[in-house]
Amino acid sequence: MVRRLLLSLSVAICLTGTVPSVHPQAERSWLLEDFRVVLEVQPDGNLAVTETLRPRFVGSFNGIFRTIPVDYRTPEGFNYKLFVRLESVSDGEGNTLRSETSREGHYLKCKIWIPGARDTTKTVLLRYRVENAVRYFPDHDELYWNATGTEWPVPIERSSALIKLPAAAAGA
Repeated sequence: MVRRLLLSLSVAICLTGTVPSVHPQAERSWLLEDFRVVLEVQPDGNLAVTETLRPRFVGSFNGIFRTIPVDYRTPEGFNYKLFVRLESVSDGEGNTLRSETSREGHYLKCKIWIPGARDTTKTVLLRYRVENAVRYFPDHDELYWNATGTEWPVPIERSSALIKLPAAAAGA
C-alpha cells in the first residue's frame, strides 16, 4: 500500500512538476452581509459613530480589519484631519472583542479578532468618537463622511446610514 502511494506521488510529480496536495485546502472567503452605521452629530460638532457589521465567513478566519480614512485633502488643496477614538468593540451579545488600532498612511486601521469565525455569520459592533467631523462655513455647516469607507477587500451586500442631528440644528 505504501509503495503504491509513493509510486502514485512520483508519477504525479513527474507529470505535473508539482507535489499534489494530500489534504486540499478548503476555499476561504468572506464578505460583509450587512453594514449599518448610525452617525450622531453632537452639539459640539463631534460625531458619535456606531457601526454594526455582519461578516459572513466561509472557512476559518481570525477576524477582520476596519480601515477608516482620517486624513483628507480638500478640493481647495487644504489638509483636513479627523481624530478618531475607538470606544468599544463587541459581538452581537455584547461581549468585548479583542482589538488593536494602528495608523497606516491616511487611515486608522482597527484589527478585530472574532472567535468562532468559521463557516458562520457573526455580528461586530464598533463604537467610536470623531473630533473635527463637522466643518463650519459662513453660510452652512458640513458633515463629510464616507459611511462605509473605500478600503474593504470584500463585497458589501447591504449598507445603510442613519444621521441624527442635535435637536437645536436648523432644519432638523
